[in-house]
Amino acid sequence: AESDAKAKQQAADNAKRKAEADAKAKQQKAAEDAKRKAEADAKPKQQKAAEDAKRKAEADAKAKQQKAAEDAKRKAEADAKAKQQKAAEDAKRKAEADAKAKQQKAAEDAKRKAEADAKAKQQKAAEDAKRKAEADAKAKQQKAAEDAKRKAEADAKAKQQKAAEDAKRKAEADAKAKQ
Repeated sequence: AESDAKAKQQAADNAKRKAEADAKAKQQKAAEDAKRKAEADAKPKQQKAAEDAKRKAEADAKAKQQKAAEDAKRKAEADAKAKQQKAAEDAKRKAEADAKAKQQKAAEDAKRKAEADAKAKQQKAAEDAKRKAEADAKAKQQKAAEDAKRKAEADAKAKQQKAAEDAKRKAEADAKAKQ
């Protein structure tokens, strides 16, 4: 009976050990299965994360490229507008400067013409006055000469008449005396 009890006890111990060993083996297998599953699960997640990251990077790059293109376009338009505005201002300044220069030249030409006209008029007036003075002097001289000639002729005629009358009176006196 004692040996039976001992044998049973041993069998029970053996069964317990086997059960523990089985449990340990199952636990280990379960742990390995769980690890494999976790790794298998992790792989598609990792792949998805990598694809998501790649897609995000591509989207970011595209957005940056688009922004850069828009910035470049805006800058080019702003530069073009600024150049156009500067060109317009330069053209306006040049036109104003040209107009001012033309106006100044026209004013100087007009002044020169006015001075030349005034000088010509003054010269003509001086020449006219000189001609008139010469003509007046000549006319006065001619009139004086004619007056002198007329006076000389009148004097000569008066002297001749007086001489004739004197001679006549003397002749008459002589005749009377002789008589």
